[in-house]
Amino acid sequence: MRSATVFIAASSVLAWGNDGHSTIGNIAQHYLNEHAAAFVAYLFPEYNGVLGTYNVSLSIAMGDVPNWADKVKFTPEYSFSPNLHFSDSLDAPPKNCSYIDERDCPDNKCITGAIANYTRLASCDANTGKPKNPDLQKDAVRFLAHFAGDVTQPLHICNRSLGGNLIKPITFDGAQSKGKYSYNLHSLWDYYIPEKRINNDFGGDYKKFQDYLVNKIDTDSFDEKVSTFLSDKGIYDLTKVGNSAAAVDWAIDANLFDCSKVWGPVDADPKQDFGGKYYQDVYSTAEKQIAKGGYRLAHLLNEIFQDCQIPGQPAPATTTQAPTQAPGYTSAAPQTTTAAKGYQGNGPAAATTTATYGSKPIYSSALASSVSVLAVVAFVFAL
Repeated sequence: MRSATVFIAASSVLAWGNDGHSTIGNIAQHYLNEHAAAFVAYLFPEYNGVLGTYNVSLSIAMGDVPNWADKVKFTPEYSFSPNLHFSDSLDAPPKNCSYIDERDCPDNKCITGAIANYTRLASCDANTGKPKNPDLQKDAVRFLAHFAGDVTQPLHICNRSLGGNLIKPITFDGAQSKGKYSYNLHSLWDYYIPEKRINNDFGGDYKKFQDYLVNKIDTDSFDEKVSTFLSDKGIYDLTKVGNSAAAVDWAIDANLFDCSKVWGPVDADPKQDFGGKYYQDVYSTAEKQIAKGGYRLAHLLNEIFQDCQIPGQPAPATTTQAPTQAPGYTSAAPQTTTAAKGYQGNGPAAATTTATYGSKPIYSSALASSVSVLAVVAFVFAL
């Protein structure tokens, strides 16, 4: 497992970039059912009651809902959280790709464990409609809004070269840096490939990009069926070690692209200009993964919020509503069987094998990094 602090030092930009994560929030907002949209509006009046924004400058300054987790991971209060943005797959791309839950995240301190944990903390009691944990519900939703995007990025499910951070210098469109940031393989996927696509083909208009992706979802015109974007696991189903079973499916999906798209051309020609053929071959994969993140986030929040009551309003209907009619989507039936120890029928319960991150006081979390400050400083200067 990568050290959290080393991962921060090695990363020059934020995952999927502010624009990518805001796009994921905007797509999710489009597919929220009426009750879930109302509950988002209730939870986040400071963000105008929506998940994303088309103003990337605002998302950088304010940390809109999907970008919040990248902003706070640098603060002492949330120092437990950097390792939760990824899961290391101990495989060998591009020859072999596999994400194996018990091998790659046995202690829950990764993105699949975090999605399990924050799904539970974001939920409400089915009988009272009140949050299971009022102090942490907003944080939990903000973490989920971010991690639903991170789990789709192939290099967030990859151990090789710190998820591509150490593959540098990289040439992209004739340059090896943008401003103070040097290009590396991870940053190309996180930020520069989606940014180039938005700028070149949508005139830098993020709403046009989001509308394009929503239309591709609605018309089922990706090279994968939209019906395969969601897991067949329930949102509270857990694996044997206590991670989210659905998130494990999503991690497996993203990891396969490390073999089919990400690493082969890098090994074949690491000195190439990655803004040429490499970009042309992969940008559609990057945008498809962003679309998956938004669609999955909507499904996740629709399911989580179905039991939540907005104060002063009537109790929500007990039936699960599907997102806006996208092809291949069928609303999952309520869970009635036990999927893992600690899971109790229709209501989420703490899994006995799943760590709880973010319990107050947050700064005393057991996930604090084991790497000393001196080691971090030495690593930064070594870059």
